[in-house]
Amino acid sequence: MPGSRGSCTLRVESTGAVHHWWSFSLADQPPVFEPRGTQATLVDCTLTLQEVLPASASLAVRVQPERLDLLIQTGEEPLGDGRCLSWTAVLAVNGQRLAQTSSPGRRLFLPIPAIRQGDEVLLSASRGADDETANHEWLEHRLTEAELRQILAVPLRVYAEAELDQTNAHCDLLPSVLDGELEWAFYLLVEGKKTQMRWYEPSPAHRFTLPPEQAGKAAQVRGFVRAVAAPDHKLSALSAQCRVTDAGSVTGSQKRD
Repeated sequence: MPGSRGSCTLRVESTGAVHHWWSFSLADQPPVFEPRGTQATLVDCTLTLQEVLPASASLAVRVQPERLDLLIQTGEEPLGDGRCLSWTAVLAVNGQRLAQTSSPGRRLFLPIPAIRQGDEVLLSASRGADDETANHEWLEHRLTEAELRQILAVPLRVYAEAELDQTNAHCDLLPSVLDGELEWAFYLLVEGKKTQMRWYEPSPAHRFTLPPEQAGKAAQVRGFVRAVAAPDHKLSALSAQCRVTDAGSVTGSQKRD
């Protein structure tokens, strides 16, 4: 920090964790700063990292327009070394598992589920586990009424999944949004550019085949739905990006625009 004097950082190792303390002073003579593991003394004040740690492990969830953002909080933050951690998160609707993801960090992402009024959505996460039968402690978060309303506020969602040289897309429309017989159309966007389209048909799903030069590139699908009896009454939505990686396919949905 410009203008600061004295020690700017001290590193202390204890109980297998590395604790970083930063001290800044604008005085000519910096005050005495003595770190001891998770505590430090600044003149006659005692600072304790434990005061900012969560009392127990918890799973925090934020409903984003295009995904569910999961943050795993344990008693190790901010002291723990997260490089060796591996977490698995599972999304279940009415007891049925619909999605799963794994990450070496404590932040994970899951697609927005296609739900209806009255559905129960349960998110669970565990360290180093790949299924709920493993002998690990699972953290759980049941979506609240407010969180469910955030999801149900979007009438149309488009889901896209990349598999090798194909991109599969389907739309999910909330009931009673459009009346009568419906028809659906799709655009395929590769790196933001429209490359293929399927005009309106009765099926809410479609599979695009990518040419070799587009395979592996980031793709999105824009979906459209309209009432056959009133074709000017229509909705559209854009999927989240998806691409084939070494870890497999990536799926998602995004808000109506």
